[in-house]
This record gives sequence, structure tokens and C-alpha cells, in this order.
Amino acid sequence: MYKRDFDILLQKELPQGMLFYGDSEFYINFYTKKILDRMPGASINTFYFSDYNISQVLDILGQGSLFGDKSIVVLKLDSKIPKKEVEALYKCLKNNPDNMLIINFFRSENKSPVQYAQDFRSFGAMFRKEGFVDVQFFAPTMMESIILLRQKAEELGIRIADYLLQSLLQLQNNDLGIAMGELEKYQVFDEEITMEILQKLSFGLGSVGLENLLDSIFENKDILVVYEKILEEGEDEMDMIREIERYFYILFMFCVFIKINGRCDAKEILGYQPPKFIVDKYINRAIKIKEKQFQKIFEGLRTWRNTYLSGEKEAGMRFLINLQANL
Repeated sequence: MYKRDFDILLQKELPQGMLFYGDSEFYINFYTKKILDRMPGASINTFYFSDYNISQVLDILGQGSLFGDKSIVVLKLDSKIPKKEVEALYKCLKNNPDNMLIINFFRSENKSPVQYAQDFRSFGAMFRKEGFVDVQFFAPTMMESIILLRQKAEELGIRIADYLLQSLLQLQNNDLGIAMGELEKYQVFDEEITMEILQKLSFGLGSVGLENLLDSIFENKDILVVYEKILEEGEDEMDMIREIERYFYILFMFCVFIKINGRCDAKEILGYQPPKFIVDKYINRAIKIKEKQFQKIFEGLRTWRNTYLSGEKEAGMRFLINLQANL
């Protein structure tokens, strides 16, 4: 099912088994937290990726409740679990109806979006049983993002206009999770947040630095100075890789859409309408990159990630120099 159907279901009941997947890590984490917040007092056990062990999970979910407490297992995975293990988890939960399972199924770094989609479809099909649901999340639209930021601002007691929430979101490259975290900075202000306050607190964040880095790449400026400055400011290199990958994926979507349709519709491509100057920048950059170049860029980003994880410090610099030289 999709988010809208899941929202309706949650108004009536809480499924015992839930599998979340899709394009939006934000929504996967958001709904997991939302469910857990509805279960105060429950014992929560989270297994991350390679830590997953079916025997341990079954031990936890197989424990009956003596005092009315509940056990919840959260699995954060980037690969499917075998069908026989899904069957074992289902049987275990049916015998222990107070307990609950939530699976967050993310795309692994070595899988393409197509491979990931194939995996979550088959995983979701295995999961469709009585009391179990699988939910596919898409990236939040601009309207959804503003609504969620508005709710968060009200929870924090922050007075801020919607157009400033949109500006905050754009400053963070439309990363709703980061924008949510940034909102907490404004709790110290009793007065209503102004553009001046927002720019003062948000300027110099990684997203701004990353925009400078991308501009330097495409405008053939000195990228190494910007790259080193971003790292000096404490930006996590893995986050940088992820954001650059996301940016080129957007350019790839623009490139493909324009090639197929002979026109550009940013709202149709992204699900929301960015400001014109941002759309123009996407178009100008996307049409200059050929499909084979996109493939090399994504392969280069994967190499950067893998070599960085293996401890090599020069991988980012080498990737950026090659990227700029080949655009």
C-alpha cells in the first residue's frame, strides 16, 4: 500500500508486522518513530543491517508477555530476508500477538534503483499476510514537506511563516530530515523568525557549501579550495557523497525527461515546483551531460564511497578532479 492508505489504516488499527520501503528514507524513519511513539513502555530492540540474526529476533518476539508489556523489534536492512524467515517471523508473531515487528528496507549503495525496486516488490509480496502490511513511500512533495515543517515548528513553539519554512528547506537541498533538525535552532527566539534570522543561522551549513562546490565544478573554478573548506567546517564526507549523488540523480531525471518529452516540467519530474533560477540551473547542467557520462559519474561516486570507507583520504579529491575534467 501507499502512504495515504497507511494513514487511513493507522486511524483504525496498528498492524503487527510492517515493512517500509521506497524512495524516502525520511518517511521510512518518520513512520517508524511515529509507530514507536504510540507504544510507550514497550521494549524496543533494533537490529542494524549485518547485526540482523533471525534466531535472536525470534527469541525476542517469541517471549510472551507476563505483565502486559510488549516487545517491538525494528530491523534496518538493505537486503531481503529469505522467505522461510518471513514465514517464521509471521508464525512467531501470531503466537505472540502483543509483540510487533517493523522492518525498514533501504536501498544498499551497490544496488541501482531498478534492482532495489525489484527487491522491495518481491519482499513486499512475501510480507502480505493477515496483520502484516508493506508500505511504499515516495519522496515528500513540497506541500507535504511544508506541512510537516509547520507541525514541527508548532510542536517547538516557533513562530515562522510558511515561505520561510520553504526557504529553510531549499537551503538544505530539500532534505526534509535536515530541515527538521535545523528548526530546533530557532527555539531560542521568542520573537517571530525573520528572513534575517534564518539566513544568519543557516548560512555556512553543509548544504550551502555543497552548492558552492557544485557551482565550482560546473563553472570550472577551483574545486579543491571549496572541498577542503567544507571538510574543515565539519561536513561528513559520506553525507557529501550522498548529496552529490542525489544532485546528479536529479540532473539525470531532467536529462531523461527532456529527451523523452522534448520539454521540461520540473513539477512533473520532482513532484514540486522549485524557484525558476534553480530549474534553469538544473536544465542547463542536465542537457550538457550524456547518458554514458552519468553512468561514469555514479560509478565514480560508488568508488569514492568504497575507497573512503576503506580509509583512503584522497578519494574525494581524485573524484572531483576527474568529474570536473570530464564534464
